[in-house]
Amino acid sequence: NHSVMLLIDPESAEIVDGNPAACSFYGWSLEELTSMKITDINMLAEEQVFQEIERAKSEARNHFFFRHRLANEEIRDVEIYSGPISLHGKELLYSIIHDITERKRAEEALRKEKDRARRYLDIAGVIMVALNADERVELINMKGCEILGCDEEEIIGKNWFDTFIPERLRENIRVTFERLLAGEIEPVEYYENPIVTKDGEERLIAWHNTVLRNDEGYILATLSSGEDITERKRAEEELRALALRLEELEEAERRRLAQELHDSVGQNLTALSINLNFVRNLTPLGKNTLASDRLAECLSLVEETAERIRNVMAEPRPSVLDDYGLIAALHWHAERFSARTELVISLLPEQELKVKLPPVVETAIFRIVQEALTNVAKHAKARQVTIQVEEIEGDVRLVVADDGVGFDPKILRQPGGQPAWGLVTMRERATAVGGHLRVNSEPGKGTQVVFEAKIGH
Repeated sequence: NHSVMLLIDPESAEIVDGNPAACSFYGWSLEELTSMKITDINMLAEEQVFQEIERAKSEARNHFFFRHRLANEEIRDVEIYSGPISLHGKELLYSIIHDITERKRAEEALRKEKDRARRYLDIAGVIMVALNADERVELINMKGCEILGCDEEEIIGKNWFDTFIPERLRENIRVTFERLLAGEIEPVEYYENPIVTKDGEERLIAWHNTVLRNDEGYILATLSSGEDITERKRAEEELRALALRLEELEEAERRRLAQELHDSVGQNLTALSINLNFVRNLTPLGKNTLASDRLAECLSLVEETAERIRNVMAEPRPSVLDDYGLIAALHWHAERFSARTELVISLLPEQELKVKLPPVVETAIFRIVQEALTNVAKHAKARQVTIQVEEIEGDVRLVVADDGVGFDPKILRQPGGQPAWGLVTMRERATAVGGHLRVNSEPGKGTQVVFEAKIGH
């Protein structure tokens, strides 16, 4: 047996006997060991050693952790199992001793690493939370406790979903968690969902997630970091509402200006044209050709100015959009644009949508189509463009697709690159009405501009 064993007289604390492994471990011969007391080896004070001897005498098997001195003055951590034993009519104590120094060092190193990791977690400006397979919280950092309004002991061991997720969302999130642990789905890198604080307040959190696996690859837990974006989202909503209001005010002003141009300037130009024609008719033929030429030039300028005013009135928000609807306005614009650029433009549907869109959404769609067609004409080298507007379960969806040269959308996100102002404008219009816009493209495979928004927005 390679275990270190000693026999000790409980009355005197003298070492009565030891096995060869004991001599090898401590570095003394058996004669030297049996001339010593256990108090010469144990680093505890003598009084404490005798207290532990009394405890060892009371039960058949006792478990101790001590520090022992070796012959070379080295100190080792030991784990001891001890109890009473009768030998040759004398009551002794046996001690089975295991050297755990390396284990203690490893445990201490691990503890320090855990403490260091814990400090890192606690200074992080985001929530850090680990959930085990039973949906219970294994770890949470100081920021998480702060946002939830709880002490750590109020969180650790609690079921995360039942305690900190709004009831209306628990089932869906729980099903996703179970599928994730089963390996049926990969962790979603980013998602947003609210949590419930101790005071019952909901805070919106943007989560980044990963999973923790054992050596065999089985998922043991999830680890998530979360940023509280509640205030940011509120600010974004307020800005979106403000942008929408500004858009409405701009549209109202444009309509007022268009009406003013039509009612006053347009009528004045018409009257001016009639008067000039009247004057020209009073000029005798063949006489004063200089005056006739000037009158003809004036009439031409009046007609050109009237045409420009009609274009100015039509470009921001054509009257056909108010008079006949979105689809009619898009057909009208597509025909005019096709005549100027020779692009073949197809538009679906032919008839107006069954659901009436809010005016601001109609205007956003019209403007996005204008900008998208302009980009096609400038950059795409396309021959055909399709425009499709459809209503899908309470959403409106616009797709403008061309068969042009396409491009790699990554170039739009490179730092230091020139901003694509047309795309910026379209995205701002989409955001202003509570929608979102994306661009799908590949070199040689054309481009799609896709806009989606809630009809009820």
